[in-house]
Amino acid sequence: MNSAFRATNQFPSFYQAAANELSEINVIVQLVKYFGWKWVGVFVSDDDAGQIAGETFKKEILSSGGCVAFFIKFKHNPFAFENYGTKIIETINKSSANVTLAFVSVNFANMFVNVFARQNLKPKIWITSSFFSRVTELQRLNIRTIFNGTLSLSAHQGEIPGFRDYFQSIKPINYPDNTLLRNIWQKLALCLFSNPTNRSIAKCIGNETLDDTLLSMLNVFKFRTSYAMYTTVYAMAYSLQNMYAVFKSQNLASCFQHWQLNSFLQRVSFNTSSGDTIYFKPNKQAPTRLDLIKNIFISLIKKINVACYKETSTFGFSFKNLKQSDVWAPYFQQVPPSICNKPCKPGYRKAKREGEPSCCYNCIQCTKGEMSNTIGL
Repeated sequence: MNSAFRATNQFPSFYQAAANELSEINVIVQLVKYFGWKWVGVFVSDDDAGQIAGETFKKEILSSGGCVAFFIKFKHNPFAFENYGTKIIETINKSSANVTLAFVSVNFANMFVNVFARQNLKPKIWITSSFFSRVTELQRLNIRTIFNGTLSLSAHQGEIPGFRDYFQSIKPINYPDNTLLRNIWQKLALCLFSNPTNRSIAKCIGNETLDDTLLSMLNVFKFRTSYAMYTTVYAMAYSLQNMYAVFKSQNLASCFQHWQLNSFLQRVSFNTSSGDTIYFKPNKQAPTRLDLIKNIFISLIKKINVACYKETSTFGFSFKNLKQSDVWAPYFQQVPPSICNKPCKPGYRKAKREGEPSCCYNCIQCTKGEMSNTIGL
């Protein structure tokens, strides 16, 4: 979101219902702290949002006793620079960090895919902002291998009561002139309206029963952006209803000025069937709600909801009841350690390596008269 809109005195009627880039940056930082990663790589786009993300990541990692293993600012036109993609891959592959944070603006997604689709990358855990949903749409074979198991942020998922029944009632047989619906139907029903040249593909009649397994794999009923729109519309509806009730009780005119709605939006609060409380904070932003998604590349892209982050929650993250291997597969079986080197054993102490970050050190034996009985000193 443009930072200008955050000035509530200039835009008193501007409300933000979805998480912005600052919210995503903060949640990624919280995730790094949650798992105790001290040695991480940082990959950001070369724009204003990437600048903010990069500075925040470095500041927060250092303040928690960690170090940045490498820092890459991704150009919008990387192929204008000689061997740019190769140099990026070399930097990442040389690093011992198992975790890489990636905050990339959506308009960089095409270039991101083009660079990494041509390279071989060592297995790592990528923690990314919501731009990764665009990457999964731009499927490339090598991308499916490199980024298999990536954990990405996504808009919070919720239910929209009645939508499943409505969706299942829409069939091309009832809307024969709707070309868009016919094209979507061919993908969902795995058939063709034209005469298929391949006999293994059925001819569509427009009244097929859709496969629930396929719909689940395609996340048809896992509402994210549409859920945010749904809650926003209801926030407006409840505010209008409350305002109408007040006007009616005070025998005021039913016509109103748009600015009069502000006070009702600021006080609106309601619960959804998904258990979310919808309201706006004093700064006119909704509390941050983001999901952490595991992206598995198989015949289709499988997205597993690993955790939910809610700003209002005491612990922030609420993880699903999943096996460790399900969360960190296919390249790791448990939370991957990401440290420059192992802690020093008792009897040894840290000795700084010249020209390297403070997280990287040698362990040397204590001299006579010194003693270390604690790991990590």
